[in-house]
Amino acid sequence: MSYVITGSPGTGKHTIADAISRILNLDIIDINIIARESNLIFDGEVDTDRLADIINIQKSSIIVGHLAPYVISKKHIIKKTVVLRRSPYELYNIYKDRKYSHQKILDNLGAEILDIVYSDARNTFGVVTQIDTTNNTIQDNIQRVLQAIKYNIKSDDVQWLHQISENKDMQRFFEFNK
Repeated sequence: MSYVITGSPGTGKHTIADAISRILNLDIIDINIIARESNLIFDGEVDTDRLADIINIQKSSIIVGHLAPYVISKKHIIKKTVVLRRSPYELYNIYKDRKYSHQKILDNLGAEILDIVYSDARNTFGVVTQIDTTNNTIQDNIQRVLQAIKYNIKSDDVQWLHQISENKDMQRFFEFNK
């Protein structure tokens, strides 16, 4: 059985997946690497249909990537799915440091605020655990993901849209046509 670690870019997926794979002695299936090595990225977009066709999970592993809900099918035996979440306020700075384009920043922040990866992971995998990585150390997040994998811990209550609205920051994260 395999485990999925997914979430928006910048939430700590790969750092945590690397540590968990060492602790549990499992291989990593990195969706991003498979997409790159298979030449399935065109104009910055991944051909998820073709990627889904070539992903082959033969043994228990850690599957990592924000595209997991779109390329891992029900035919794969997934024991647990963890969706990492992070405050859009922190993600904004991470995306700026990564030199994402303005549109890519808005797209990724919007997806995080609107729970897109979380919602899609629930639709694909059923029960998932979401963990808020905001303001936590990497070690804390690793331990929380390990607990999620080993036990049925309660998901964090992540409601960025409510927080953004209360802070009157809708315009900051969403560009509305006037």
